[in-house]
Amino acid sequence: MATLQRADAALAGFLDRPRGGVAISEQLVRRPLGWTARCAFAWWHTTLDGASRAVAPFMADVLRRAGLATTEPHGSGYVFFAEPPAEQSDTRFRIAPAAGGAGWDLVDEFTGASVRTYDDREWAQGIAESANGEEDAARRAAVASMDLPGLSADLIEDEQFRSLAVELATAGHMPYGLADVDYTQTPGFHIYPSAEPGRAKVARLLEPWGRSGPVPATRRPNAKSSSTTRTSRPTRGF
Repeated sequence: MATLQRADAALAGFLDRPRGGVAISEQLVRRPLGWTARCAFAWWHTTLDGASRAVAPFMADVLRRAGLATTEPHGSGYVFFAEPPAEQSDTRFRIAPAAGGAGWDLVDEFTGASVRTYDDREWAQGIAESANGEEDAARRAAVASMDLPGLSADLIEDEQFRSLAVELATAGHMPYGLADVDYTQTPGFHIYPSAEPGRAKVARLLEPWGRSGPVPATRRPNAKSSSTTRTSRPTRGF
């Protein structure tokens, strides 16, 4: 109950936004050693599109800033959350036989939720090791989010620009940088610093899709973009 109350309080800032609302529910997830437990999950729901993929990363960031552990399943608008373990583990992510059939699930032991299912066990193990390395880096850096789609790395800790990103996402715009979004079909917004202190620019990006996905934000010479200077609120016509 305390976890749900903490999540409610953390997500209260989303409640005054139009075009949707916060929802929280619970689902059975598998825990280590094969037993199951209930895990809470939250999402931003809209009348037309259901759970919003665009808003999920920002809800997860807010929940982490409230001290909760989060899992964002690949391609999903849901964010699973739970109290972090009392003792930190060097192996947060592990692989397990897929709950839905063939393949291997990448499982977050902090919540019990599956991140993604892979066909190849060796490949899944490599992804788990990489995810554990990123978790260790985030813990050492003592930050809620090492990266956040739609935001330049040096703006992540600036509350006004996180708020701007949330406003764009809840208005239906997709943040740039999600691995499961095809940005040749869906434009993504990217907020980055302006030369003027306290201001930022917002780019609207469409990427050519290469063999391994969209070109990283730091290397996108062929990206089609338009940008305008913004402060803490977007203007109409983005």
